Amino acid sequence: MYEPVSAHMQDMGFDRVSTRRGNTDDLFHIDGHDVVGRGTTTPTPIDEHHLRQLHETVYLKKGNAQWVHFSYGGYTRAARAFADSTGIALFEFKLGGRIAPRSETATQCYGRKPLDRWKRQIIWSSIAMAAASLVVIAVIKVPTVGWVLAVLVLVAIVGPVVRLVTRTG
Repeated sequence: MYEPVSAHMQDMGFDRVSTRRGNTDDLFHIDGHDVVGRGTTTPTPIDEHHLRQLHETVYLKKGNAQWVHFSYGGYTRAARAFADSTGIALFEFKLGGRIAPRSETATQCYGRKPLDRWKRQIIWSSIAMAAASLVVIAVIKVPTVGWVLAVLVLVAIVGPVVRLVTRTG
């Protein structure tokens, strides 16, 4: 449901994180191995009273899990102080889809595990860039390579078109 939240939690090292819609339109649930949380989609800041209610009704029941909360509207100063005193990790959605930590516990969550997904993306992007560079260099240095690649691309495009035309004809 809230895929960026799941991906963000998994980047921090939490396993099998999922999200689902809550009982009200502005609430969603976060569940995973060693993590439990809630999130709100309202643009108003979350106050201490709201976090205190969640702490008593949700978080204390999951004593061993990391407690998290996500908000679009941010948090009041009192809410951040309460979260720091109880160990709730607060995160806020920022412009452009970025998620930022808003409590000391949230900042500490980033130390759990390296961002493996981002490392893999960088490695594969580097490999693709190197391969593309080698192809360009080969085409420039050896014109025959360019002609061979052009023929391969032409065959790859024309082949399916011919098959499609012969089926419909």
